[in-house]
Amino acid sequence: MSGQLGRPLDHAGDRMPDHTPGRLEVVPVAEGRELPALLTALKAHLEQFGPDEVVVLSPFGEQSSLVGRFLAREPATKEERQLRELLAGERAVAWRSIFKGKGLDAAAVVLTDITPDAAAWADERRLSWNDLLYVGMTRAQYGCTVLRSQGAPWSGELDAELGAARVGAARPGVRVVGGAQNAGAAAAMAAMAGRSGGGNSKG
Repeated sequence: MSGQLGRPLDHAGDRMPDHTPGRLEVVPVAEGRELPALLTALKAHLEQFGPDEVVVLSPFGEQSSLVGRFLAREPATKEERQLRELLAGERAVAWRSIFKGKGLDAAAVVLTDITPDAAAWADERRLSWNDLLYVGMTRAQYGCTVLRSQGAPWSGELDAELGAARVGAARPGVRVVGGAQNAGAAAAMAAMAGRSGGGNSKG
């Protein structure tokens, strides 16, 4: 996660032995393939963890998130029926906004709606996209899958954002909450919630 986000993670006291199973996977997702990608990611995590140990997170709230929009309609295919059962069945995988997930941990996390539109939405509300990714990814204890749409800001863009923060440079279109030495997920989320009117996400 530190390498992907281009920032140090201040969790030295929480580190597990190197032999502990775990992984971070960033999956490129083509437009229109978001639901199949989510189904694949959930199936992979559910091979290792129970439904109550996996959570799906989004920058958006119930109405605007991928999962919320999906569950608001009837499934059209066998795969969609499988996904609906995983997300709304008797033993459903939890799903919520990153904002509502602050302070919570799960064995495995799937991040959805990592898209250019979501990044633009965050920027309009003066939220750091880097911090949003940081908080979502660090909810995971052992496994994290990021479903990243083409064009969503990542890696080099985030490094540049942090570099501007380190030198105190003002850069048009880049806003950083907490800078490179972020005190942790709770502080980042507190700052974001305050700027977004009580922590309510889109939707």
